[in-house]
Amino acid sequence: MNDAILVSISGEDFIYDENSPQTFVIKETDYLSISVRAEAVQLSAPIIRFEDYETPFELVMQSGGAQVYQTAVRTYLSECFGKVVARLYLDENVIPIVFDVLAKKTSAEQALKMIRYLAEVSPLLVKACLARSSTPFGNLPGEEIEPETLLTVAEGIISVLQSTRQELIANIRERLVPKRLPLRSTNKLTCEVDPVEVLSNLDALTPATGIGDVSLRGRNFDLGDIEVSAVQPTADVGENHILLGGLFSMRRGLLALVNQLSDFSSSTVNTPAGYESFTRLLLSVTAEGMLIRCHASLEAIEGFIDLFERKLGVTYMGELVPVMTPFVRSTRVYRALFTQLADWYSLGAPAIGKLQFMLKMKSLSKIYELFTFYHIFEEFSSTGWLVIDSTAHPEYGDFMTKTVVFSKNSEKITVQYEPIVEKLNTNTRHGDLIDVAHRHSAEHPYWTPDFVLKWETAEQHRYVILDAKYSTANSVRQYAIPAIYSKYYEGTAVFDARNGFASSANIVAVVAVYALEWNNPNYISKWESQGIFSNVPRIPAIGGMGLMTDNDALFRRCLNRILDLTRILAQPSLEGQVQSSTLV
Repeated sequence: MNDAILVSISGEDFIYDENSPQTFVIKETDYLSISVRAEAVQLSAPIIRFEDYETPFELVMQSGGAQVYQTAVRTYLSECFGKVVARLYLDENVIPIVFDVLAKKTSAEQALKMIRYLAEVSPLLVKACLARSSTPFGNLPGEEIEPETLLTVAEGIISVLQSTRQELIANIRERLVPKRLPLRSTNKLTCEVDPVEVLSNLDALTPATGIGDVSLRGRNFDLGDIEVSAVQPTADVGENHILLGGLFSMRRGLLALVNQLSDFSSSTVNTPAGYESFTRLLLSVTAEGMLIRCHASLEAIEGFIDLFERKLGVTYMGELVPVMTPFVRSTRVYRALFTQLADWYSLGAPAIGKLQFMLKMKSLSKIYELFTFYHIFEEFSSTGWLVIDSTAHPEYGDFMTKTVVFSKNSEKITVQYEPIVEKLNTNTRHGDLIDVAHRHSAEHPYWTPDFVLKWETAEQHRYVILDAKYSTANSVRQYAIPAIYSKYYEGTAVFDARNGFASSANIVAVVAVYALEWNNPNYISKWESQGIFSNVPRIPAIGGMGLMTDNDALFRRCLNRILDLTRILAQPSLEGQVQSSTLV
């Protein structure tokens, strides 16, 4: 292609290079415009799509065979944060243009709440889904452990050392060992003088004015600097070898963690005053805080290593497993430290899978999808639904589920995250959703809604499709609801293999879940006065429901109401009427 693409951000122009695509850093308040200079005559004007929002280009100049198209100048990314991929449709070509959107610090507060929610709650929910337990201690050596657990155990040992430092020094484990010392530096009452040493060092004897140290042929002499055998206390004993080895082990483990976390920190970008980058925000919740704690712990560990090696004279003998000797059991400070060191040695190497999972979330839109997913899980779990099956996400592994199956009484609900809804093919089974809008020749001939909920009994099945939108209620009303209605109701159907047709009748609801509403959120219905809470609700339920970080009441209420409508529609008396009313 010889077409030129110009990205204008608040009056500053950047040339987009298709051969080496770059990421454009933009503030949420920046005005944006895209210009395209086409060398050949375009069959149609270009179109650019920012997620659900689509804006056309206008022909602003034509000279010879070249045409210049330009979008209106607007704040297209005012509701975005993090990575956003705009798609430019230029005849048969689709060109992705990537932006990294910086948000105002005030706007980032809600994002921070969501990130913290995911960091704290999601691993617990996923492990509940996958029927796995997380034990802070007792892992086999060589297994991997959460960095938070590793750091917390190390901090606990350091805290005991700091709070009992004087008690430890006063009760330090010692033993008496024989040693060759100059006589003058010993207590002469506790040392032993070897006569052979005296005879071998006669030149060191000096006449004494008094009694002296030794008498030879009636004369008294001082032994001077002659070395004698004496006993002296030393802290270089097994119990202290274990403590010093534990300090070395903690230093090694924390340094390994620091090296892993530093890889994340080095990827941050500078941001203008008053704005926050999405990556920086993620790091503030994940890696950055841990790095600060690691460095503080390492500084304390170095101080205690110096105490043991230089001041107490303890020799490093390796990372030794704690053994409860009689002395350890009878000494409070040793007993406490040995118990915690045993916990430390039971841990494995630091695993940063959770941090990697969090940092794969390149945008707040993705964070909000997961935020919505876990609220769906929480709602079903809190209302008596039991998890009977689940599968891990192929990309995120054990930190995210792809599918969760719930059961309650005679009903079953399967929740799928980002399923691929394909066109009818040989693999399509009875009751599957199919794409009835795309052509087979399309670049992506399928739909990928955020969530598909399949409600089933022994004889019935119904679908609810949800799409998470980090947008305001007004944007959802204006853009998202028309888009999801077109894609997931008009462009989607349920395959009936028994009767040989496809129908949208079994799609009970298509609803956008939105995040931003400064007042109390309300259910938004495409059908105006016939929403899901009206006296005569219209099916399919097409609309939007709010789910905020500090307000999930409407979301829970809407989800339960949609399930109630699903049960009503599945009654045998309505089955034939509904199936025959909307054939595709």
